[in-house]
Amino acid sequence: MKKHPTFSFTKTCFSVVFCCFWLLSLPACNDGREVNLTIPTEVYLVQAGLQTVGFPESGEPQAVLTVYKGGYNDDGVTVRLGISEYALDRYNEENATGYRMLPETYCTFDTRSVELGAKRWKANVTVTFRASELLAELPSGSEWVLPVAVTGISSGEVNAGKSAVLLLLQIP
Repeated sequence: MKKHPTFSFTKTCFSVVFCCFWLLSLPACNDGREVNLTIPTEVYLVQAGLQTVGFPESGEPQAVLTVYKGGYNDDGVTVRLGISEYALDRYNEENATGYRMLPETYCTFDTRSVELGAKRWKANVTVTFRASELLAELPSGSEWVLPVAVTGISSGEVNAGKSAVLLLLQIP
């Protein structure tokens, strides 16, 4: 007489339970992204705060400012930069300093407005100082600050703690 293969009830149950748990765990492995998740746009200056600008051996002193767009979205935003006497006054008050504002006539911006979006989330703006005029017209050893701030955006929010950079020039 021929024997039939016997199956262990326990072994079969264990295999079925294992397979079910394995199949149920597959959807739990994801890349951490939520469907239709958006985080609002936030704009700020990477170099926020007081930054010293040195005088080079030759040429004009320059400061490169980086405007950054944060957020998880594809929104485009236009960011405008300008001079902010308020930012300097606030800094002087909070830090018990007495920096004087450098007149804007001593510098030029390569651009005052940048476009940021999904593919371009940061942009550099170069501020160039007129060394010959600074050295001829301002007293040696004096300190002057050019307060550059985000003065407008087309959409989103400006990070209040990183909305301005104070460019400190120490006249040699």
